[in-house]
Amino acid sequence: MEATPFANTDVHVETSSAQYGSMTYHPETEAHEQKKWPAMFWFILKFLCLYSHRSVVTERRCYICNMKLAIGERKRMADWNGSSTDDTDYLAITYERRGRSGEDTSDAHQTEDRPACEACESLWWNGNRVPVIYNENDIGVRSWNHKGSSVLAPVTLSIGLLALLCTVMYILNTLWRDHANIVLMVTKITYAITIAIAPTMCLCSKLRSCARNGLATNWAFLTTLNVRYLIVRAQMLDLPRRGLPGKPFLFLCPCCLTLPAVYRAVVYLFLGECRITLYIITTSLVVVFLTLYNSLILYILYIVRISFQQQLKLVLYYIKENEGTINKCRSVLFAAASDFGCFRQFCDVFALAAVPSFVFSLVVRIILDYVLYHGRIEKVIDEKMFRMEIHFSIIGWLNMVFAITMWSVSLGGLQVSYIWDNFFANLLRLNEGKFDPAWNKTLDNLAYFVKGSQILLTSVCFSVISVYAGIRLSDQDISFNNTKHNLCG
Repeated sequence: MEATPFANTDVHVETSSAQYGSMTYHPETEAHEQKKWPAMFWFILKFLCLYSHRSVVTERRCYICNMKLAIGERKRMADWNGSSTDDTDYLAITYERRGRSGEDTSDAHQTEDRPACEACESLWWNGNRVPVIYNENDIGVRSWNHKGSSVLAPVTLSIGLLALLCTVMYILNTLWRDHANIVLMVTKITYAITIAIAPTMCLCSKLRSCARNGLATNWAFLTTLNVRYLIVRAQMLDLPRRGLPGKPFLFLCPCCLTLPAVYRAVVYLFLGECRITLYIITTSLVVVFLTLYNSLILYILYIVRISFQQQLKLVLYYIKENEGTINKCRSVLFAAASDFGCFRQFCDVFALAAVPSFVFSLVVRIILDYVLYHGRIEKVIDEKMFRMEIHFSIIGWLNMVFAITMWSVSLGGLQVSYIWDNFFANLLRLNEGKFDPAWNKTLDNLAYFVKGSQILLTSVCFSVISVYAGIRLSDQDISFNNTKHNLCG
């Protein structure tokens, strides 16, 4: 069942402090002394190759201030060269552009920048709704985001993806001409595509950051993996005092998702009938690395998800206290909605790529197990081959069970739309019994920022392919895992 963080809440209060469930909220008036964020958080970002900007803590402006600035720049460009651009992508303006002093923004400049308005100040809120302005040395990121990180990150990702691509090319070259192993070929390529999803999206995020004004708005969801975006998300969790959230999940997610990959490597290297070669060792290490990469991406999505649950709760408090000031509320709402819409689209696109592979793997695994046990009963499969196939059946089921479980824990469900739905329901409750045309128009405009992607069509297409693969399994060689086609080279 999906979590509902805003369910059964009452924001109709009569005092100056807003209520949330049984909890009474009293905004703190003094910020705590800034401490460095946990080193493990920066290590995870380093391992995931997410550092792409020389300066990751820059000046922040609210939605309205950023749009005014963008429109002013566009007019100046039109007056200067007679042409204008349509660069009004809030996410690109906020997270992808260079800092006001360039990529080498000094710490002194960062601490001197003060929010332009009260809505801009909300972009520095911590988990207690206290604006805490910090620089890179304050939070401890400077030593991790050293010179060369912006080059090292995409190079590392490219090497890992190229190594995986070489494995896919080897599979195609080995199995393409063998009619009896078509399903095997598609199964292996599907697995390779699945573990390549997260690093590929991260690499595309780098391309969006490198573009002068960011890529097209259709690629805005890639900002979810921008380190500046993630720092804004993490500041809501009060990391200096509370440390990393979800430590059991941080431990279990890499262990569970990497276990099948390590199991597969052990079977290939020590139990299979093939020689241990440099190719086999390299392929096994690449698969383990990419699987670990995907598991930590899920933990990052977990951090982003709980940070939005905290931020939207604070936004409700803010709107209740400032319900007579529509401009301030609108700017805070639009900034939060734009950031959440980016996260929601990222999760939908991730699922768009992963769900069809999961459907295909599930159908093929069920049919393969049926054929395997039927062959054992009919005594057409010898004991040694049967034991090997059991290993790969266990690996397949572990992959599917761990993947769907970790995904559900990471997002609090199969999708994250429930977070915004509950928040929006509370917004409507705030204005219950009143008629304010400006407020109603603001709520209508929120739908522009929070848009999802549909994955039904792609899932149906892959389901049809899965059924076709099941029909063709009667012609297939099910002993593929322990033959010359098991990447032995």
